[in-house]
Amino acid sequence: MLDLHFTLRAAASKLRRLPLPALLMLATLPCFGQIDLSQSVILAPADLTKAADTLSDEIRQHTFLSWPVSSAAIATDIASVRLRVDTAVPGPEGYRIRTAGRRIEIAGTDKRGVLFGVGRLLRSLDWAPGRASLAEPLNVEAKPATPLRGHQLGYRPKTNSYDGFTVEMWEQYIRDIALWGNNAIELIP
Repeated sequence: MLDLHFTLRAAASKLRRLPLPALLMLATLPCFGQIDLSQSVILAPADLTKAADTLSDEIRQHTFLSWPVSSAAIATDIASVRLRVDTAVPGPEGYRIRTAGRRIEIAGTDKRGVLFGVGRLLRSLDWAPGRASLAEPLNVEAKPATPLRGHQLGYRPKTNSYDGFTVEMWEQYIRDIALWGNNAIELIP
């Protein structure tokens, strides 16, 4: 353990001497064994456009990458995230995520399930400007424990934040809590 400690300290010392552009370049490189999704395409039927656009927008906002949305099939060597409804997924608003190589499939019992699956994928990604990857294959199935999951949002000067939100900030906040699996909001004065 002692030798490893000194080895790590020596490596950290050398990294500190690198110029900032070199450090930034290192930060954008995927680590060994990671699944690089930086050049992905989102495949979704027309009825799942909202979930597909949400995924594309969040990726662009956090990584500056463009994941185009398509309803057509693509070549097998291209990284992709496929969205679909599958009533075999257990539970209302449930989802299943499967990874095969650089292909990810998010299947939801319904449209909300697909959106919640998109949120799970976003929370599982390792990202930085110009990079998006998974540390390991993501194979998960989940369904909500309760039918109603939400937040109570107070719009008044006593909360020290909500009264200062812009419309764009409200939209992002509501999108974020939806991606975390919430399906209800109560607005109170």
